Amino acid sequence: MSKKVPMRVGYSRTEALHLEQGIIDVQMLEDMPFVRAAFLSDDGPRIELSTQLFGNHNFQNIMTAIALGVYFKVPAEKIKEALENYTPSNNRSQLIHRNGATILLDAYNANPSSMQPALQSLCAMPAKRRIAILGDMLELGEDSKKEHNDLLRFAARLKIDQIILVGKEFGGTPFSKFGALHFADNQAAKHWLDAQDLHDTAILIKGSRGIRLEKVLEA
Repeated sequence: MSKKVPMRVGYSRTEALHLEQGIIDVQMLEDMPFVRAAFLSDDGPRIELSTQLFGNHNFQNIMTAIALGVYFKVPAEKIKEALENYTPSNNRSQLIHRNGATILLDAYNANPSSMQPALQSLCAMPAKRRIAILGDMLELGEDSKKEHNDLLRFAARLKIDQIILVGKEFGGTPFSKFGALHFADNQAAKHWLDAQDLHDTAILIKGSRGIRLEKVLEA
């Protein structure tokens, strides 16, 4: 009896997709401000889709969803429809329009590998002003100080008009050196944000769940 080879999942940013047995290729077309992807249906036609998820860090989730759909023989157009109609909620990659601002709310979790592409997504948003409100990345252990310092330096190199840092860990960084502001908690950050003119502003709100950065948007 021949051994059944399990299906593998692959994805590529190359120009061409390849139809190969046992592999599902998913191509990244664009990751900022929102992910666009392409894949090949069972009989070969190329399917392109545009999601409401922003940033490279969400591509893994999209690739997995496409691969599972193909594996379970969901029609390609149904996969496309489901992904394009999915609207993020529960503080995960939400897009909010308020008071003339476009807000990317991703306050469910945070780590260095997701923070950096989220900041890059902010920079790709069309706006006259860009604000990054970043909460502590919790549970990083002994690497916490270094990771928070590294992230601040990364953010400072980008074209962000104002960096707002929230939490104890970011409080230990040399934030003033980079022109950033620091607040001890989400309520202090909310007080600052409420006083701003947000017309034509793009805002990223991202931090670990324990910081509860979604509170800065509460009425």
